[in-house]
Amino acid sequence: METNSTRQQYFKTHFPIWKARVAARIMIQYGIDLDDLPDLPYALNFEAGISVEDMTLIVLEEVDQMLTGFGIK
Repeated sequence: METNSTRQQYFKTHFPIWKARVAARIMIQYGIDLDDLPDLPYALNFEAGISVEDMTLIVLEEVDQMLTGFGIK
């Protein structure tokens, strides 16, 4: 049985790595630092089991909508 402290430890250990991988993909593909983008529910998506690849697509969709909203795209 998984305890709350086990989940917290898993989160503390794996979430920063997962988010760094998302950030690296965004930086490589678009040259944009994740911290320069609007906040997204990264932790919730991580806990829901969203893959790095899928979260990257979610972020890119948000960026696309943002650029469209600004009339840049």
